Amino acid sequence: MTFKDMTFSEKADHIWEYYKIHIIAGIAGLIVLWSLLDIYVLNPAPDIALDISVRVEQGYYSDAYGQELTELLTPIVVNPGENEAVNVELLSTDNADPQAQMAMEAKFMGKAEIEELDIIVIGEDLYEYMVGNGYFMDLDDLAATYGIPLPEEALISDVTDEGIEGTYLVDVTMMPGMTDLIAYREEGVKYYAGIFVRSVHMDNAMKALAFMGE
Repeated sequence: MTFKDMTFSEKADHIWEYYKIHIIAGIAGLIVLWSLLDIYVLNPAPDIALDISVRVEQGYYSDAYGQELTELLTPIVVNPGENEAVNVELLSTDNADPQAQMAMEAKFMGKAEIEELDIIVIGEDLYEYMVGNGYFMDLDDLAATYGIPLPEEALISDVTDEGIEGTYLVDVTMMPGMTDLIAYREEGVKYYAGIFVRSVHMDNAMKALAFMGE
């Protein structure tokens, strides 16, 4: 029997029998192609206009206020009409699951390496290490560069391990728009925020800190 003489069902069986690998490969290729088009052309991920990474104890971070702060800061730092977004997230310092905590540390270091950090919020447990190792920009220098002053009463000055004096942090409890990021605060325990020394959005970070200090 020739292919021409076969019924529709027989033709379908014949094609599947001899070309199923090609058909499967073709479908898989179309799925991959559609996924790439969806990710990079139809619905590309937004560029991050500002990242706020909160490095505090698990359970002390307010996820609800983090989402609210994202919405509040969006009109402050996102350019109208651009595919940009604000990212506020917890990268905890004491997750009960060791593997989850290792993932948090790896993500933080990865973001630092590829310069995706802008504002870092820390507790007293990380203060000495991060300030001492020069993780933060001098906020007085940035205020002079961008013409964006920060509340004087909230500024924290210190010296790095290399002896470089500067104003590296703000006291989160004195920043009205930021203090609620820390949902639970033990009496006398302070939290701080600073701008990462390799931030590529320092102007947006300063705008955000100034807004949160109002």
